[in-house]
Amino acid sequence: MTAPRILGWTHAGLFALSLAGAVVDISSLSVFGPVLAGGLDFAMVGLVLGMALVRGGRPGGRAMLLASDGCTMIVAIGFVALAVGQRPEPATPFAAVVAIAAAACFLVVLMTRFPPTAETVVRSRSHRTVLVALVALGVVSAATPALSSSAVSGSMVLSLIVGFVPPLLIGIAAWWRGSGWLLAVIGGSTFITLGNYAIALEPGSILTPSALLAVLSVVAGLRPPRSTSSVVAGAVSAGTVGAEAVVAEAVGVAPTNGRPTVAVVWALLGGVLFIPSVLLGRFPPVLIDCFDCPPPSPLAGPSIWVDFVVVVLVPLAAVVLAVAPTSRPVANGSAALVGLVGVALVLVQVAIGLARTQPFSYMPAAAPASVLLVLGFLASLVRPPWLAGTGRLAALASGLAALVWMFVGISGGFVDLPIAKVGGLVTGGIVALALAWEGGIGAGLTPQRDGTASQTA
Repeated sequence: MTAPRILGWTHAGLFALSLAGAVVDISSLSVFGPVLAGGLDFAMVGLVLGMALVRGGRPGGRAMLLASDGCTMIVAIGFVALAVGQRPEPATPFAAVVAIAAAACFLVVLMTRFPPTAETVVRSRSHRTVLVALVALGVVSAATPALSSSAVSGSMVLSLIVGFVPPLLIGIAAWWRGSGWLLAVIGGSTFITLGNYAIALEPGSILTPSALLAVLSVVAGLRPPRSTSSVVAGAVSAGTVGAEAVVAEAVGVAPTNGRPTVAVVWALLGGVLFIPSVLLGRFPPVLIDCFDCPPPSPLAGPSIWVDFVVVVLVPLAAVVLAVAPTSRPVANGSAALVGLVGVALVLVQVAIGLARTQPFSYMPAAAPASVLLVLGFLASLVRPPWLAGTGRLAALASGLAALVWMFVGISGGFVDLPIAKVGGLVTGGIVALALAWEGGIGAGLTPQRDGTASQTA
């Protein structure tokens, strides 16, 4: 059994266990928020990115998998320690199993012999300086809250470790290997969170080492170290290297008239979750009984009938999109447009719910599935060539990881403002697109001697 296959089977199991633990943690509605899921979402994104690097024969696969497995262990063990020290949580058994599975996967990666790659990552002195600055700011950001408290408890230390280590480790590992988008997304998410706290609590909370870390992460993520292939391509375009001396390898390019696989996978995955999430948003299993509640919106009555229609229409449009031949742009476009209209009607209610207008206050539960549906329907209409090489497994993994990311974003926490939830949805959509793009690089195409590429089955 080859190294990619061994790593694929073991980490697919770890991904499934992490997904189960995150779902249980989110659905348990803990007063502390989705602590386990909030750490596992970064680890799951890193896991998918690491497998994309391994399957594409690109450098950094081992480092990325080790980082994701290590983060999974840190988050799971930290959650178990918090639950034991404070209060039991329904996700505690899942966290214990995930920690053991992550340790096993970590050992598998260490013992697996990776084939050498012809492509390398070129780093300059400035990249090394940025790396030192990122690590230093990460340590200061984690230590400052603890040092500012008169009594440092074990639960505070665990919370700081679980909160700071996974995103920083995953983001830096991906950036150091040439994928800077994840570090930029993490920096943007951190800045949104700090802005959320600054609005709700104290404006001065934005002026912290964490804010500097967020800004540096975004800047560094936009200019990551480059691979040798991208360096050569830049030299050719600049005229410093003769084009005849370079054999270009077309990667991730397919006929522009072909529908990307991610369009169907995301539409079906979002359609499956769309029905229960919309019904849960309109009919939450909670008792709403208060004397000071504002009057409900005049859209409350008509919107119920709209929701009953869209929960049938949107999944049906996803099924039609899946069974329609890719060579039928009219059928694909019609199904996608119908689905987009239905999802837009739900997203309007989500926006009203974010403003805490009754009875739409629980409608944000339908937002993650709706965003994934929008991405799937738009991909079938636009058909971007950079998503053409992504296979079914990569599309499914990217969609599931993005869903966990978005559900964590809308679950809220101690400070619950719409800006944080909207930021979680936006960054979740970016994560889905970026992971799908990473999964399509070097997949499904066979390079030819003349520098062109032919699509393989």
